Amino acid sequence: MTLKEFALELRNELLNGEMPQLIAAKILAKRLTPDKNNIIINYLIDPNYNPQIGTIESNEADNSEFLKLVDIVAKIIKEK
Repeated sequence: MTLKEFALELRNELLNGEMPQLIAAKILAKRLTPDKNNIIINYLIDPNYNPQIGTIESNEADNSEFLKLVDIVAKIIKEK
């Protein structure tokens, strides 16, 4: 499974009501570098994210509730 596939699977889980704490735990269980963790967070925000360009063009930007969940995931990851 690629990093993108993993991230998109987690994104789908988060969109379907999975707790952000569980999503963060799954990311942390992979023991990735901080840069790769950031890439996953960016894919959670924007499934079309391109790490080579580094720009996020998300339709989810209008969905503040979803972005709050992603923010919780990001904060948990950065604290570890």
